[in-house]
Amino acid sequence: MLHGINNMKNTETIEYITNCLLKEYPDLMDAHSAGPNLTVEKLKNYIKYHKLDFQITPFNYQEIISVICNKLALHPENYEAIAFCLNKKYTDEDLLNITNEEVYQMIIKLDNYTDNGNMLDNDLLDAVIAIWIQLRNNDYENDSQWDAYI
Repeated sequence: MLHGINNMKNTETIEYITNCLLKEYPDLMDAHSAGPNLTVEKLKNYIKYHKLDFQITPFNYQEIISVICNKLALHPENYEAIAFCLNKKYTDEDLLNITNEEVYQMIIKLDNYTDNGNMLDNDLLDAVIAIWIQLRNNDYENDSQWDAYI
């Protein structure tokens, strides 16, 4: 069992779990995947295996994904991870009137964004905006993973 987790605040616990996950699974996201390869099931199994006293909720799951995305190098193909980073950094942005150019400028300003020579085309920018809107509205598509736990 990983000791000390029971006395941590939720944010500290999420940071701790994220750091442990990244150590144990350094390949959680590659340059060509949309986002981290961390399903609800995989996270629950990880927490159970390590006997962590931590309740996984949709909010906590999204927070863990967000922290992971902010710690890894981002490439244009990581549009899901980029949306998580933008959602964390630009919390008050008006997403209904945002343009692809404005999103592009925000992306290249992310500390962990690495342009690997592939351009962010309009389809990728549209995908980033769509996921960002879902995250902002607490309607992220991967929430369907929770059906088995409700």
